[in-house]
Amino acid sequence: MNLLFPVETLNREIDFRITLAAKLAEKDRSIFVGQYQFLQRLIPHFKNGIYAGKNIFAKRSDVDSYQGYYRLKKKGFDIVYLHEEGAVFSGTEKDWQDKLSSQYNIDVFDENDRVCVWGDFQGDYDRGRIKNKNVPVVTTGHPRFELYKKYRFLYDEDVRKIKERFGEYVLINGNYGRANHGGGLSYFFSDKGNYIVNDPVKRLQKIDYYVGSAIQLSKMVELVHHMAVRYPHINFVYRPHPVENHSYYHTVFKGVPNIHTVYEGSVGPWILGSSAILHDGCTTAIEAQLSGIPVINYKPIYAESNSNYLPNQMGRRAQTIDEVAALLEEAFRDKAAFSAGFVLPEKAVRLMENFRSDAFDRLTDVIEERVAHSTKTDFSVPGNNVIRKAFLRREAKLQGSKFYNKMLGRKEGSFRLAEQKFQGFDKVYIQDKIAMLEKVLQKKIHVQFYNKYLIRIGLK
Repeated sequence: MNLLFPVETLNREIDFRITLAAKLAEKDRSIFVGQYQFLQRLIPHFKNGIYAGKNIFAKRSDVDSYQGYYRLKKKGFDIVYLHEEGAVFSGTEKDWQDKLSSQYNIDVFDENDRVCVWGDFQGDYDRGRIKNKNVPVVTTGHPRFELYKKYRFLYDEDVRKIKERFGEYVLINGNYGRANHGGGLSYFFSDKGNYIVNDPVKRLQKIDYYVGSAIQLSKMVELVHHMAVRYPHINFVYRPHPVENHSYYHTVFKGVPNIHTVYEGSVGPWILGSSAILHDGCTTAIEAQLSGIPVINYKPIYAESNSNYLPNQMGRRAQTIDEVAALLEEAFRDKAAFSAGFVLPEKAVRLMENFRSDAFDRLTDVIEERVAHSTKTDFSVPGNNVIRKAFLRREAKLQGSKFYNKMLGRKEGSFRLAEQKFQGFDKVYIQDKIAMLEKVLQKKIHVQFYNKYLIRIGLK
């Protein structure tokens, strides 16, 4: 049986992908974990299997041609669909539903597929809008957040190294891709960035998003500078969002000895090693809350249309610099007491199943059910030469495009953004994590490294 796990943002996805692969590893299974575009290039050379992930749609649902989906179906694949951003929505509940509708056209799927969602809110909406009632919609939550429950041991050594490097620190997570997109304003205000210039309502909504993000961004920069002055003995580690222009932060924090702009590795150990988290609507607040780390939600200006509902339910809210300082003092004194008595509203729980059950178990059950009910016995995978040629073609095309754009004097924002999101598999890092998982799962796991875009996981 072939299992394909696509990866778009490496630092966000790699840990749960290899953990899921390790849990599912069996003698008769080949599990390929790969950069999603590279994996798509190889689809013609696979035959039969299960594709578990998000990256089958290239554009928003109303303009997508669904070629990625149909390419997989033609090669005999069932889809277990799970979006990577399936619960972080701004605006009203109607806006949340509109966002879900734009993420994927649920009527594309067939009865052999499974649509997995983060919470019951999404599940109820999808079941209500789907035409083919034979397509199961399953509430699973997202396994990425389970890493902070049963699998936090994966980060112990990483946490030790980070604390050795920075001592006591506060982690600030950026989430300002609207105002500070890595592809530049030309990307944000384009069709690729879902800017619909001919629709006045959607155009003004996009402008509202941009203005709100720009205000919050400047306020967060102001806050971090003030905190660095108030607490000169504390380090403040600013971690930009993967889609942001990271050079912006290197510029605005340049020269301040206790502010560090760092985007390295998975966010997990950075959260677990911190004394507190400062954020404004960032998904990492959910991870921190599940980890028992003090969370401070800085919202100097609140506007529902620009506020990500779920992460902004995490921790405690502050509107002023002085309020943030007071909350930090509490966090420094007693981490456990800071979050004591925290209760999540039922509305938020319905957006995310992780607060009620184990998403790894739920998603694993869905995939195992598809494996058990598969009637296919003829499986094939691309050979080493095919993979090597695909890699060389991709690298040649990438370098050629960079050279061409440089000759024309064009900015390389899109290339920089792509490299920020996927730097390439780190062999040592993955081997270390697999070794830890082997002990817990009582399995002997083999990892084959083809190149920086593709690995294969199975039992030895």
